[in-house]
Amino acid sequence: MRCDGVRSAADVLVAWRGESSRLHATGTVRSSRRNGRLFGKIACCAAKIETVPCERRQGVVHWLVLCALVAWTLPSARLRADDNDDARHAALIAAFQDVQIVPKNGAFWLVPGKFPELQWEQPYLVEMLWGEFPLQVRWFDAAGNEVTEATTPGRYGAYVEGTTRDGMVIRRSRTFFCMDPDVAAALMARSPFTLPPLPVPLPDVSQAAQEAHRKHLGDFVERAVLQAITRDDEAAVLAASLAEWDDRDAEAQRPPTPAVRNQEYHLAIKRKILGVEDAFPPL
Repeated sequence: MRCDGVRSAADVLVAWRGESSRLHATGTVRSSRRNGRLFGKIACCAAKIETVPCERRQGVVHWLVLCALVAWTLPSARLRADDNDDARHAALIAAFQDVQIVPKNGAFWLVPGKFPELQWEQPYLVEMLWGEFPLQVRWFDAAGNEVTEATTPGRYGAYVEGTTRDGMVIRRSRTFFCMDPDVAAALMARSPFTLPPLPVPLPDVSQAAQEAHRKHLGDFVERAVLQAITRDDEAAVLAASLAEWDDRDAEAQRPPTPAVRNQEYHLAIKRKILGVEDAFPPL
């Protein structure tokens, strides 16, 4: 009777293997191939249980059942891990949509000469998603002509393109503004950005203390404003729009905003690069 009972347990194990195969085939249960092969070997051992001496069969079947339980639960744990990985990957992809190209020196304002080197704003995130891949940078002047260095003051655009190991092409574009060297030197020597009249609304700071630190406060404001302007791409977009303002804009009922002018500029460059200038009418 003892061996008959053990034999029945072995039959159940073999039947369990058959049922799990059906569930895997219909997609009811997802499993890795490694776990499937492991379960198959366990069931094969159970099918040959009669080759084991009667007095040892019960212990063997107990071990086989334990191994089968482990093999059955591993796929579900793996499935939860896969779901977590998918959610994490989707979150990284969403974050990557906002990752921009930035100059290594941090400045979007130029002086005539060589263009700055560019890099990803969050290189670790890009490498985590796509691995390392080179960036090809092409520069254009305000008229949309491709150039190799900044020669005159005004707007300049960078068109950046990279191809991942999977063959996906990623494109970005940025706007820079080139200043006249004399104007830049004068701006750095004497900034027009001055400290507002005292007292400045600072909590728990008396007017007497502010007056005593007037020069230090003024120097801080000048540096902070200049750094904010040079490191802000929107400031470059605004400066370029101011430089390109002409009589037609003044006479227009709704002159283009700096953002619209900037988008039209980069759209024209992209149409030129992709060879579709004549394929579609300009907006």
